[in-house]
Amino acid sequence: MDEFGSPGKPYGDIGRMQQELHTLIERMSTEEPVVDSRRSVSWQAHREAEILCDPAIVGELRDYLRTMPDNRRRRSVYFILGKLGQRAAAGDCVSILLESLGSEADKYVLSSLLDALSGLNLPADACMDHIFAYLKDDRWVVRHSAIGALAGSNSHQAEDRVLGLLKATTDPFDMIYCHATLGRIGSAMAIPYLEANAKSQKRDVRISAQAALEKISRRVIDASPTMAGETIQ
Repeated sequence: MDEFGSPGKPYGDIGRMQQELHTLIERMSTEEPVVDSRRSVSWQAHREAEILCDPAIVGELRDYLRTMPDNRRRRSVYFILGKLGQRAAAGDCVSILLESLGSEADKYVLSSLLDALSGLNLPADACMDHIFAYLKDDRWVVRHSAIGALAGSNSHQAEDRVLGLLKATTDPFDMIYCHATLGRIGSAMAIPYLEANAKSQKRDVRISAQAALEKISRRVIDASPTMAGETIQ
């Protein structure tokens, strides 16, 4: 069966596409007094949004953001862009998300936007100045999402910035988020800092550092044929 937003269901009628997309966003943004969130309208709508894959939706989402001031609905749009970008029109979705960073102020909207970026590949030449700035944000929900947003970056500067925060912070949660991102983008340069945190007395800090070390070590070995069969100490 063809679902809304699938390539098998083309939009000859733009008005119908807009109506169905706006209805989905409304459902995603619904607040309900339910005990089991999995039975909620919002939960079901989010699951539907996760499988959208028609690039024709992207332009409508961009236009929607230009005119919609409601924060819950904006968060829903960013969620859709993050999921859609994993299936189709990745470059357009990344561009919209990066462009939107400078126009949001609400911490929860910013967090949702940055979380959407975390699942996408950011090109090495992408402007990430706003993300870098949010690494120093006093609001932990924004700061942690900014760390995660860099997990898809191909830029060495992204690793440098995450390492800079890791070296400076005393917050164990900052450390854990940095470890997770370095596990995805870190190079051999990150290993000494992760080795130090792998000896932490804080269990979650120690375990997350060890996990990042294992991932980086595998990448270093895979990238260096001469090291095949050797163990990184």
